Amino acid sequence: MLIRLLKKWRGYRHRFVPWIVLNLKNRSKRVIEVGERDKIVDDDVLLSALLCLLPHLQSTVYSSLPPVAVADRNASVTETVLGFCVTRAPSKVPGAGTGVRVARGRVKKGSLVALYPGTLYHRDEPVLLPSIGNAFVLRCLDGIHVDGNDQRMSKLIYKSCVRRDSVWPYQAGDLTWLTEHPVMPLNIGQYVNNHSPGFPANVAYQEITVPLSCIPPEQRCFLPNVWYSSGSHCDHLRLVALVSIENIEQGDEVLSAYYTVIH
Repeated sequence: MLIRLLKKWRGYRHRFVPWIVLNLKNRSKRVIEVGERDKIVDDDVLLSALLCLLPHLQSTVYSSLPPVAVADRNASVTETVLGFCVTRAPSKVPGAGTGVRVARGRVKKGSLVALYPGTLYHRDEPVLLPSIGNAFVLRCLDGIHVDGNDQRMSKLIYKSCVRRDSVWPYQAGDLTWLTEHPVMPLNIGQYVNNHSPGFPANVAYQEITVPLSCIPPEQRCFLPNVWYSSGSHCDHLRLVALVSIENIEQGDEVLSAYYTVIH
């Protein structure tokens, strides 16, 4: 029982503010000074890469092929369009479990590497219950939370919100990132591990607000995020991109710095 509690605490402590404050001095972190933007590249560059990829992907919604076949096809397409493809794989960081690596190709500095999937919560919305024992809740700079857990309550909430916002025959978000075979290969950013000594960070988080008017309805099924509440947010979507801060070679693990300090 004690071992289980310690394991849950190790996952939760990164979102417990008092613990973060006490331990921040011992952690490597990205520091954004006064007047600087928390942007690695312009949002338009990342959005352009995404819009170039989406039309070439095939969805299980409109295909009779099994999900694994569609996922494999889209991985090859992603390599052709972006020059690389990422996949989930055992992490090289001791004790980290599953991670993300570059399966094929080469990532250039300033590239869109992955997207952080999940349900989007505004700061006044009830994220407490799904966050219990959940190491996949990411907090954006403006207080929006992204629940990237693909299990239990988080999974049920995400699927419910996608189905609520879907207008037949179009699906309002990607449901396949919840499975072993995501058909949008970039929708695995929640598995990118934190860097550690000997394993330096090569990507950083960048938040993008995407007008949904620029995404054709038939391509919404590849976007990995959905709002917890509907209505006032139906004209835009928050995406959290992982952007390369250096070149990443084939076979290398994708690693990020979890802590960003804004002065």
